[in-house]
Amino acid sequence: QEETEPPKPTRQFVIYIDELATPSRPEVQPKLDDHELFVTDIPRKSRSEHGVLVWASNLGDVDDVMLVRDPAQRSAGKAYVRF
Repeated sequence: QEETEPPKPTRQFVIYIDELATPSRPEVQPKLDDHELFVTDIPRKSRSEHGVLVWASNLGDVDDVMLVRDPAQRSAGKAYVRF
């Protein structure tokens, strides 16, 4: 009799894709080759710019990371990632 594999742990990721205006971002028109994601619930150990870059590199080649910070300038667990 063949043993069944134990269930593997899963983690839910929420990724938002939009073209909404952001007041603190430069005024640029969206282009077809833009590849930017807004991600939330970034794992605590990955909440630095380098950590997000490494974490998001699982999704593709990362060009830029912009962390969203709280009023105390700590990472809010959210970031914009451009591929």
